[in-house]
Amino acid sequence: GVSQYTKLVHNERYQEKKSASGGETVGTATSDDDSDWLTVSEDDRGGALEIKILKVRVTDENDISKETVVKGDKVVVHLLVEASRQVDDLIVGYTVKDRIGNAIFGENTCSSLHGRFSVARGTSQITYAFSWPEVYPEKYTLTLGIGEGTDPFVHKIHCWAHNIVSIAALVPGKGVHGIFNNPITACEVSTLNSH
Repeated sequence: GVSQYTKLVHNERYQEKKSASGGETVGTATSDDDSDWLTVSEDDRGGALEIKILKVRVTDENDISKETVVKGDKVVVHLLVEASRQVDDLIVGYTVKDRIGNAIFGENTCSSLHGRFSVARGTSQITYAFSWPEVYPEKYTLTLGIGEGTDPFVHKIHCWAHNIVSIAALVPGKGVHGIFNNPITACEVSTLNSH
């Protein structure tokens, strides 16, 4: 469906152009225990692939694997990546999609953080986090991405790991009126004519 089309467009766009110093540098991975890491297959990747997402894991702030979330939960994304060259103006982000592939929400570091990031040639670990909003209770997938540039929408896409992680949203004891709730912030009733 939609996600397969997006992947094909990313691959087609960057495979044609394939050819073989910034602020904060992303450190090299040091974790020896990769039992809770999910390996990203070639089939699940798209983009220019000068940086490849090799493995991913999603945890909470206590580094415990995350399969269910509620509003306000901190979701921490860990990426094990391999870069074929130094990349300055690194952008990382995510998109959360529903069961039919519609993008429900997402963000990237270019539009939400003010710092510059770079990644060195070789293998590195990238970690970023976001708070889970109150969305309709169902299973969602996370598409994780790495880009290069200074514009949140127009930049080089190095790698997307398409629909790679599944996560279930829970909304205990509350109804969600649509895709997400947007709370009413004020209400007033005025009597105009009483009988």
